[in-house]
This record gives sequence, C-alpha cells and structure tokens, in this order.
Amino acid sequence: GLIEYEEFVRGTTNYLWRHSHILEQQKQNQSDKTTETDNDEILRVLKTAKEHHIHHEEDEEHEEDELPEDIRSLSPQEQQRRIKWRAFSKMAIGSVVLLIFSEPT
Repeated sequence: GLIEYEEFVRGTTNYLWRHSHILEQQKQNQSDKTTETDNDEILRVLKTAKEHHIHHEEDEEHEEDELPEDIRSLSPQEQQRRIKWRAFSKMAIGSVVLLIFSEPT
C-alpha cells in the first residue's frame, strides 16, 4: 500500500510522543546533565514537532484547493485530464532541455 506524507508524519510524531516519557525518565536518571545528549536533542525536536503539528492543524482549516483558475470551472474528470497533461508536458519539456544541454560523455 501507499502512505501519504502527512500520514507518515502523523504516525511518526504520534509514536515519538508516546515514547517521549521514556526519554524524559532516562534524562532524569543520567548523572552528567551538563552536556546535551542525544535524548535532549530528541526531546527538543519533539517539542518543536508538537508546536509545528498544532500550527499545521490550524493552517489546514484555512487551506483551500490550489487549482489554477482556468480549470476551476471544469468537471473533476476534465480537471484531472488537464492537470495530468500539464504535468506530462512540463516533464517532457524538462527532459528535452536536459538532453539538449547535457554533455554526452
């Protein structure tokens, strides 16, 4: 099966959040607290990820579809056809440009 990026990020952050208390306990048990350890770095990243996750959820509520204006009024099937055609044409143009300017060594 396929996994989308957002699903992967949510799964990873949920897993890390569930296991962050273990890292905090290990941090408390360490005798040398003067240097930043890998666990400290992980905890810092987790806090940043939690903040990002909260802001991302707020942004999702205000997010709109990013369809070009010229195809918004078309049917969904026609929109998909046009989007795929544009993607194909841009990939073809990019491939031609690459072949023109690359050195055949």
